[in-house]
Amino acid sequence: MLVNVRLRDLPPSPLLVEHVRRRADFALGRFAPRIATVHVVVSHDHGPRAGSDKRCRITARIAGYGSLTASSSDAYTRDAVDRAFARLARAVARTIGGEARAHRRSWPLEVAS
Repeated sequence: MLVNVRLRDLPPSPLLVEHVRRRADFALGRFAPRIATVHVVVSHDHGPRAGSDKRCRITARIAGYGSLTASSSDAYTRDAVDRAFARLARAVARTIGGEARAHRRSWPLEVAS
């Protein structure tokens, strides 16, 4: 699983990049054989209100399924990254796990007589 990290409107931070890579391994590691690439964009959005938010957008390309995207924004960069990976992990589990459930249902049922 190849993880590409891009920081937009944020100062270069090796610690943040390492956090994103560790989070990707933790959240998506069990699906790694099925995931080709993960693209992560962490940005600083200057909203119309007084506050500013950090946004994390993650796109994962899954073999046989296309791509899934999850995003999150928060006042703190690490919280936005963590929440976006949690959302993506749930989406990947639903997508890949749905295949396993459908496969189990397609087996013929044996009825005891």
